[in-house]
This record gives sequence, structure tokens and C-alpha cells, in this order.
Amino acid sequence: MFFEYELLILLAMIGTILLLNLVFKLPTSIAMVAAAVVGALLGGEGIPLRHLFEGGFAFIDTAMIISTAMIFMYAVRASGTLEAFGSFLVRHFHRRPMLLLLLLMFALIFPGMLTGTAAVSVLCAGAIVIPVLELMGYTAVESATFVAVGATLGMAAPPVNISAMLIASSVDMTYSGFTGPLLFITLIPAFIYTLIVGIKKAKPVDLEEAKQKIDFSAGQEFGFRIYIPILFVVLLTAAVRIFPRYVPDLGMPLVFTLGTLISLFTGRKFNLLDTATRAMHDNVSVLGKIMAVGMFLQIFILVGVRGYIVTNFVVLPKTVLILVVVVLMPVFAGISVIGSATLFGPPLILAMLSGNQIVMAAALSMLAILGEMMPPMALCSNYAAKVANVNYGEILKRSPLPIVITLIMCLVCLLFSNQLGFLTSLG
Repeated sequence: MFFEYELLILLAMIGTILLLNLVFKLPTSIAMVAAAVVGALLGGEGIPLRHLFEGGFAFIDTAMIISTAMIFMYAVRASGTLEAFGSFLVRHFHRRPMLLLLLLMFALIFPGMLTGTAAVSVLCAGAIVIPVLELMGYTAVESATFVAVGATLGMAAPPVNISAMLIASSVDMTYSGFTGPLLFITLIPAFIYTLIVGIKKAKPVDLEEAKQKIDFSAGQEFGFRIYIPILFVVLLTAAVRIFPRYVPDLGMPLVFTLGTLISLFTGRKFNLLDTATRAMHDNVSVLGKIMAVGMFLQIFILVGVRGYIVTNFVVLPKTVLILVVVVLMPVFAGISVIGSATLFGPPLILAMLSGNQIVMAAALSMLAILGEMMPPMALCSNYAAKVANVNYGEILKRSPLPIVITLIMCLVCLLFSNQLGFLTSLG
């Protein structure tokens, strides 16, 4: 009877999210808070304000990283760094389309690596990458699909993967050792997908035509110094992991803040207060989701639902469990990426203790992040469609190929997590 009652609470919580999010079109954050309250009421806890308050601030460190990273990316965009990088790639690699395409994919992945948000990659890098892709012979729909894929993979790439952070925090696992597994899961699909679309169609760029469509002025005016903020953040972040004895760990919020301040002196002049305000305005929904997830998880654990899921998952054969998860998580993530990661990720980690926890958590986070390209929400595909001014349904038709490639990588990591354990030594 206990398990049946736990199942009732679980279904009620999930049903609340689906009802408010899909039917009443309320934000995911509000839907998850409401689901937490419903779960608490059904679990006999009333409305536990203390637990809701504690849960709301459970991931304050993650919120600080995301906020400072968003401000940093908006600052380097305002200073002209991203435009300079795009023009640099075109100027030096316009005769080598395959190499240029790979570098454009990295340019899309990079903002997501630092912010953990696919939308930032689309908005910051997508508007620069799409014109270059069209010069290479790709249609607007093909270009938008390429942007959506790169942005989604960037959201999962290290050092900032919000889903992996939330999964790790939920099972008292430190967010360390994820660099190798996350690079393995994201870079290989990125490379394979880029090769497939590049061999099929990429052509050299006409430099004179490119100069009419792309702004080359920032790179020409400021030269190498315009890249100093990004180099500072990347090198300092890497140095802490490579030389932990000699390089102090300042913490990622401080690193991003210093990078933002440096950007004031390396490129175009911009108003830092206005830029930071725009960044935080666009970041409010993400922060709201993080606070809502904390509340949801707090009640999820309080009423015993997580224990119910773990207990029932443990009895399944590992191979069957993994196959179910590979299908279930992306489908649910089509409604809420963070919801999928926090609802299924922690119980699955606890149910598969025989494997390498870090490798499995990395794979589970990627499965959740694929929801950025999955209907009904497909937020990343929607953003890319708006930037390219195309129908988002056309992007969905071209999405199965990159999704299947990434699913295969995740499946490999879950089935052979122990054999891939050496990846965790990379940082």
C-alpha cells in the first residue's frame, strides 16, 4: 500500500506540471512549485514553508555561476568579441569549408559551455554563424538546424552544465571530474554531425561577398586584445584543473566577473550596468527554474517519492533500465529539461551504484538536455528558428540525425561507465 500511495503522489506531481505547463501555459518554474505544494499536501506535510524556502536556495551556487556567466557573455558580445571571432574565421578559413564548419560548431558550443544555457549560444553566436553558413551554401533552415544542434551540445559541455550540477548536488556528489565525460559526450556527436553535413554540402566562402554581409570592423580595430577576456576565463579555468597546486581556485563567479571587467578595456565601449541588466533580465526565467527545482526536490525527498523510484528501478535489469531511461528522459525533457534531469537523474544514479557515478551523471544530463530539441517545447529549436526567420517545424524534421547520434553516445556511457571511468581524471 505504501508504494501505491507514493506512486499516487508521484503521478500527482508530474500531472500538475503537465497540466499547468501544457494546458494553462504557465512557466515551468511556477508549475514545479505548484507540483511541490501538491506533493506536500498529499504526503501529509501541509504547506511546509521551511522546506520550500530551504529548497529555493539549495542551488544558490549554481545560480551565481549562471548569472555571472550570462553577464560575461553579454559583455563580450557588446565589446564586439564575437563579431571579431566570426570575421577572423571567415578571413583565414574561407577556402577550407570543412575546417571552417568545425570551427563554427565550436563557436556555437562555446557560449553554452560558459553559461549552461542553449539560448545564449543561439542569441550570441547564432546571429553571427548563420550568415556565414548561408555564404557556404546552406539554406536558412539548414543553418538554423546547425545552430540548434551546436547550442544544445554547448549547453551540456563543461565547465557549466546545469543539469549535471543539479543531479550531482541532489545525490551529495561534488561537481568535479565531469570535464572528461562531458567532452566525450558532446564533442564526438558535434564532430560526427558536422562531418556529415559538411561533406554533403559545404563550399568555400567568397571573401568579398562575406565582407558585405559580415562586420569585420571590430577585429580590424582592436586586433588581438579583443580576445583577452575570453582567453583569461578559459586559461584560468583550465589552469585550476591542470595545476591545482599552483593556481588558486577563485571560484567561477569571480572568474567570470573579472573577465567582464577586463572586457571594458579590450574592445568597443559599452555601458556595463545596461549590459548586466539585459543579461539578468534574460536570465530571470533560468534562475526561477533553479529555485523551483530546489523546492520540488526538497518535497520530492520529504514525502519519500525519490525512495519509491529508486526502490522500483533497482529491481529492473540494468540493460532494461538504461534503455527505458534513454527513451524516457529526452521525451519528458521536451516539456522541461531541468525537470527531467532532477526528476529522473538522482534516482537513477542511486539505482545504478555499480557503475561510475560521474560518467553516468554526465550521460543523464545530456539525455535531459536533448529536450532542447524535442517537442512540444523544443526551446533551442524555437530560438534558432526565430533568429533565422524560419518555421521551427522544419528544424524538427532535421533533428533526428543529431539526436540519434547523441543518444548512442549516452547509451555507450551508461552501459560502459566503468570502462570509461578514466575520463574523470581529465578534471
